Amino acid sequence: MKRDIPITQLMPGDVLLYRGRGLISDAIRFIDRSEVSHSGLFLGRYGEQGRTVGEAIREGVIRRELPKSIEHAEWVESRRLKEAPSSLDPVLERAAHYLKRGERYGFEQILLLAFLCITRNLAGSSVLGRLIRETLDAAAAFLLQLFNTGREPMICSEFVVRCYREALPGSVDLPVRAPGALRFGERGVPIGKNGG
Repeated sequence: MKRDIPITQLMPGDVLLYRGRGLISDAIRFIDRSEVSHSGLFLGRYGEQGRTVGEAIREGVIRRELPKSIEHAEWVESRRLKEAPSSLDPVLERAAHYLKRGERYGFEQILLLAFLCITRNLAGSSVLGRLIRETLDAAAAFLLQLFNTGREPMICSEFVVRCYREALPGSVDLPVRAPGALRFGERGVPIGKNGG
C-alpha cells in the first residue's frame, strides 16, 4: 500500500485508517495491539454530499461525508494499493452493494473478535489457550449462524476487506494475529484537522 496521501489527493478506493478518541477506541487498540481503531473506504463524490466515506459504524454500513467521518478522530491515515489495477470500479461497486443492502453493524462480532484476539495472545504451546480458541471459534460460527437474517453483520475492517477481497482477490494482506484487522504497511502522515 502506498502511504502519505494528502487529504486533498484522496481517490475513490483509498482506505482510511482512524485512531479514534475514547474508551471504546482505546479498548480496540489495546485488544488488537494496533495504532488504529476504525477503518473506512473513501468513495469520492456522491451527488450533493460531496466527498464521502463508506464505513461500518453503530448505525450499520453507511455513507457519510468525509468531514463528518473524520471529525472525532485523533488522526486518520490513508492507504492506496502500490500497484493499483486499471480500475477500482469493482471495489466501489462492491461497496455500493453493501451500502444499498444496509448491512447492520456486527456487535456480536466485535465481542467475539475481542475474545479471540485476547486468547490468540496466549502462549502458542498452551493447551488451555488452544482449547479456549477452538471453543470461541465454534461459538463464533454458532452465533453468526444464529443471527443470520439474510443481512450480513459487518464491522468496519470487514467492510473494507470484503470490498477489496470480493472485487480484487489477493489485493489485501491480513495478519494472522488479529482476524479481520487490516495490515497496510507502516503508519503514515495523519490527515486530520492539521494534517494534509
